[in-house]
This record gives sequence, C-alpha cells and structure tokens, in this order.
Amino acid sequence: MKSADYRFRSYPWVRFIACVLAMIGTSALWSQEKRASPYPNTKEGANALLQEFLKPGADLAMLTKKLQPTNEDYRSVFKEELAKKLAEMYEQPWKEGLIVLSPKPGQSEVLLYSATSEELQKWEGNAKEQFPGGYEKVGPSVADGFTFYRFKFVSPGEKIGMAFDGLVYVNGHWRIFPKPYRALENTK
Repeated sequence: MKSADYRFRSYPWVRFIACVLAMIGTSALWSQEKRASPYPNTKEGANALLQEFLKPGADLAMLTKKLQPTNEDYRSVFKEELAKKLAEMYEQPWKEGLIVLSPKPGQSEVLLYSATSEELQKWEGNAKEQFPGGYEKVGPSVADGFTFYRFKFVSPGEKIGMAFDGLVYVNGHWRIFPKPYRALENTK
C-alpha cells in the first residue's frame, strides 16, 4: 500500500488527471440538472410554468422560445410521419419568432385542461370535451404515455380568452406543439 501511495505522490500528473476527471464528472451532472425543467410533469407544474407568462414585464418571446420542441421531442410525442410534418411545418415560424404565447392586457388567470394520449387516441373523455375537434385526427399519431394541455389566458371571472393547446412534458422539458392537426389538413 505504501508503494502505491508513494507512486501517486511521485507523479503529480496523476493527481492532476484525477482532479480534471472529477471536475468533468461534476460539471456534466450539474449541466444535466440545469437542463431539466424546474416545473414538474404535473398539472401544477404546467400551471406554474404558464403563470410566468402572466407576470408583469415577462419576456413572452423568450418564455415561448424555451418551449420550442427539438426533432427528438417531435419523434417522442408523435409517430414518425406526423413528427416529420410538424417539424417541417413549424421550423420557419419558430426561427422567425412568430410563435409567441401572449395574454392580452387584463388577462391575469389561466384556465387549464388536460387529456392523456389514450384519451386523444380514442377521442373520449377530456380530449373530446375540452380539445379542438382537429385533435380527433391527431389521436392515432400520438405516442402513448403523454398528457396534453390546453389552456386559456383569461380575465378574472371569464371563461373566454386567448386559447392555446399542445403543451406537453417530454424528455425532461415542457414543449408546445400548437394545433398539430394543421399538419394533417393538407393531406388527403
């Protein structure tokens, strides 16, 4: 044991390499934690995320940009054919900053509705009651195991307001897939 200890002290580069490897490992763990959404995969988490859009002075474009799906997100939530169409259809609007979730002045509350993948696939329950009819066409292309959220920014006491849909927690993040049925409207 003494000879191994002696060799470790005799070769300072070994200690240096060990320190560098420890720092890389710690840095990798920290960056993974940093990338995960601070809002949990729950209805409460979705609501907390959406409350950020209602704060005075909120940077709505930046908040929305954080919800932009990656190609991996599209492929995780939708079957390959629809995932590809959605990625292509929304590539330019995301690049140009045209997709922005924005409440109107005076809208300070969120109404939040959810439907599971299974409800969308079968077009029943909350999907049929709370989501736009176009989701009936999307249902067969939705992957299992997700919860989709539809929401409205409304004035206090109101039921009508700025409506959005397609908020999903996928791959450790909240993403928005607005009106995915539009990708199916141009197909026969």
